[in-house]
Amino acid sequence: GLQRRFRNPNAAMLSKGQSYLLAAYLQIILWGFTLQYVKSYYPPYHPSTSPVPAYYDLNYQVSQNFPLIAFFNVLLLFGLIAVLSPHRQAIQDWARYWQQNISNSKQNRQNSLLQNLIWDEKSPALITILINLVIVTIPLAIWILLAPALNTHRTNNINWLIKVGSFKAILGLGLFITLMMIYATLAQRMLLMKTANRSLWAIATVAAAIFLPPMLLGMLGVNASKIPILWLFSSFPWIGIEYATTTTVFIALLGELSILVLFNLQLIRQVKLAGESATKALLAEA
Repeated sequence: GLQRRFRNPNAAMLSKGQSYLLAAYLQIILWGFTLQYVKSYYPPYHPSTSPVPAYYDLNYQVSQNFPLIAFFNVLLLFGLIAVLSPHRQAIQDWARYWQQNISNSKQNRQNSLLQNLIWDEKSPALITILINLVIVTIPLAIWILLAPALNTHRTNNINWLIKVGSFKAILGLGLFITLMMIYATLAQRMLLMKTANRSLWAIATVAAAIFLPPMLLGMLGVNASKIPILWLFSSFPWIGIEYATTTTVFIALLGELSILVLFNLQLIRQVKLAGESATKALLAEA
């Protein structure tokens, strides 16, 4: 990162390709240190029964390390949003080049656009953030699906997962991915502003989107057990998932997806306008 910034002070600390490798590497590290084949679980001792020897319990290991896995992954994702999201001038250059030099073939245009969004550092980083989100959540999704089958000793380590249900937990992951994409879209839209304090606006907007909804719900005394759907639309949807029905979680997911689509349509319009204004400025100079 320092080498990249030394050569070009306006470059991102990481390329998009490097971000994929970093996200995958961190998952190998976090889950590798979590899933150690050692006798990790010590059943509770009752005086009326003989002690049960310790045994290997994968679910126990994951439940013990899950807070750390979640913390480092959320930190990574917000860091990638900050590092990879290009500013207005970079997106203007990319949009102008795209509009002027792209092939007229619809198929080639779609393929080239997708490749640009995945690899080009000047293009909006939303597809890159989505790929990193998928990399981060795949191991957790696999564990959620396998955890009930791995509970051969019938311990209470995954009682919360059994109570919630694997399908609803997967929907919860979908809520998390959608929320992170909404935050990334908000940050990218703020970075397209013409003001010099774009970065501060992006940080303030994302922070408000994260903290204001749960603060308001807390101050209004909204109980997750009574009105879980409101908590599903906050930055802490897991509070409401336990009390919400599967249908309610699915409706909340559709609602957040609709918000995400609306934000991205507005972002696409902003990018097009930025590219057109840059092209008109160049033609005027010529």
